[in-house]
Amino acid sequence: MRMPWSRQTGLAKAATIFSVLLLVSTGLCGANILLFSHFGAVSGGTTEPPRSAGLSMVIMSTGFAEMIGMLVGGCGLIAAIIAAAIRAIAQRISRKDDS
Repeated sequence: MRMPWSRQTGLAKAATIFSVLLLVSTGLCGANILLFSHFGAVSGGTTEPPRSAGLSMVIMSTGFAEMIGMLVGGCGLIAAIIAAAIRAIAQRISRKDDS
């Protein structure tokens, strides 16, 4: 299987990797929310059937890992965009100095 970043280099490769990380983490977080709403133990109401506290802890732990993945992917993508903008500005300035 060919990865989407196999032919890219530098900032394009970083932006692709971070955007894939952000998209995958977001999708898994959505699936995790559905799992927790069905299997998670929520304190309160007595009309709900008893649910496993251990399973809830596993689902919550994976949810935190997914949130960290979303944070890393988002911050990395923003950093790649800022670095690309700085590089473009620096190249434009250096072209003006050469003229």
